[in-house]
Amino acid sequence: MTITMPSDDSPPPPSWCLYLALLFAMCTCASAGVVFTKLVDQMGVPPALAASWRLAWVNVIQLLPFLLTMRKVHRNDREKEMVHHWEHEGTALVVENNNNKEMVEEPKLMKKNEDPLLMPRIIRSIPWILLSGGCLGIHFSSWTYSLRETSLAHSLLWVSMGPIIINAGTWIAFLIGYTSLAPSWMETGGTLVGLTGALIMLLDISKGNNSDNTNMNGQDPSLTGDMIALLGAVAVSAYLVVGRHLRAWIPLWVYAFGVVGSAYLTSMFLAFVLGELTEGFSMIGMFQHPYLWYAIYLGAGPGIMGHTLLNYLVKYVSPLTISTAMLSEPLIGSYMGYLAGMQPIPGIYTWLGGIVLMGGL
Repeated sequence: MTITMPSDDSPPPPSWCLYLALLFAMCTCASAGVVFTKLVDQMGVPPALAASWRLAWVNVIQLLPFLLTMRKVHRNDREKEMVHHWEHEGTALVVENNNNKEMVEEPKLMKKNEDPLLMPRIIRSIPWILLSGGCLGIHFSSWTYSLRETSLAHSLLWVSMGPIIINAGTWIAFLIGYTSLAPSWMETGGTLVGLTGALIMLLDISKGNNSDNTNMNGQDPSLTGDMIALLGAVAVSAYLVVGRHLRAWIPLWVYAFGVVGSAYLTSMFLAFVLGELTEGFSMIGMFQHPYLWYAIYLGAGPGIMGHTLLNYLVKYVSPLTISTAMLSEPLIGSYMGYLAGMQPIPGIYTWLGGIVLMGGL
């Protein structure tokens, strides 16, 4: 699927097209849970390392469009520099009319309030790109780790609690005076309902689902795994909020390549800190036969057609809307996991709490 970056002056795509693309991105993102469960839970790949393999393949696929976009940015900046030099240093035309010389300036080609050169702005934004990518790396690493500690359904539901995190963060920003816009009471009420659903889901932790695990692979729900998945939700919420401001002007492939590269370095750092590189796996394990096609799919499918597409959409769709759309991931991913034999049918409290959680959000 090819996404072409519109120019700054072009109108946004139709709303129906944006939301259809959002649905498609959610379906491809949801399939990542099944593949990660296969790698981590069944094939024994360390979680942060598995996340880094996905991000590495995404960066490989993004390299060519990134280089083409950077060349275009450089060319456009050179053209702007030439126009700027011509406007301020060029010689005005001299028009002679009836022995009277009149100085006539050529019409300006640049708008008075036009943005400055793009490349310097991109360079100045590198710290924010690194921050956004660091949050994305923490999100993937913690979510992948949670798949080893809790059920696929619980992991997907807890990591999808972005709207609750964004709502709480907006309230904090409002109370400390950082912003004058407070969340609506309807949004806040939905957040409280969502929290109630999350608490209901925790009842399945003590109950367990061992009776459902006959002839089924997969983990039982656990508090540790659920909280690690929640950490992933916090990280991806920060990633979306930062990305919303950057994607307002940074070209898609420049932003996506930088963010994914930063996320890859973050995941590799976590893999090193957690001692995962000493467990018989390496940074280049994604090229080895047992894991190659899983890693390629994670990069091309959920990576490009999922998250890179979300990077495109975040320019036009609010982070809260995207986070809310992510609520489809638990349903789709859990069903995929059940069909693939990677998880049993979730327990009654997971179903009940999940419905309440998604209804509130």
